[in-house]
Amino acid sequence: MTSDLLRTELHREFAAARAGDRAAYGRLVSRTQRMVTGVALAQTRDLGVSQDIAQETFLRGWLRLRDIHSAESFLPWLREVARNQALDHLRSSRYRETTLGDDPAGIGERACPRPTPEQHVLDVELGDWLREAIDQVPEESREVMMLYYMEGKRSQQVAALLDMSDANVRKRLQRARDQLSQKFLQAFDGAVRGTSPGA
Repeated sequence: MTSDLLRTELHREFAAARAGDRAAYGRLVSRTQRMVTGVALAQTRDLGVSQDIAQETFLRGWLRLRDIHSAESFLPWLREVARNQALDHLRSSRYRETTLGDDPAGIGERACPRPTPEQHVLDVELGDWLREAIDQVPEESREVMMLYYMEGKRSQQVAALLDMSDANVRKRLQRARDQLSQKFLQAFDGAVRGTSPGA
């Protein structure tokens, strides 16, 4: 999708959603969910947390939609909310680690059903692997790299979503690739595409 087509689509859906059309807001969410999840994942390096942050970001978006006066402001606002939510999460989890320690009562485990042991091992390995990969990438390139792979390797799409030039996106991607070996990069591509949020 070209940046002009994306802009036109966002304008149309934003206007309808702002008028109260929930289906239009759902289409906005569908169109931007990989971007929001990628922004959060670049900060938190935790897939589950990034998906939770994306949900919270979109909920805030719906509740605050009337406060956003133009479609041009919507994407930057979403990105900023996702970044801030991710940073807040990182700060609060550091605080929880120092004040609460482990959860001996297992409250979190009782709240959510457990995955199978095999799925748990795979999830932990994937999470550790993604964290390690993201840590190797320069901070200013992380969002670009996450979105590039989540958006199907289309730098123009990433440029439109992040309001950057295609050349700038490509430069940041090159910096990220320079940090990762080719074998690691191929595995990263598959892992990130597999983490893209579903409906």
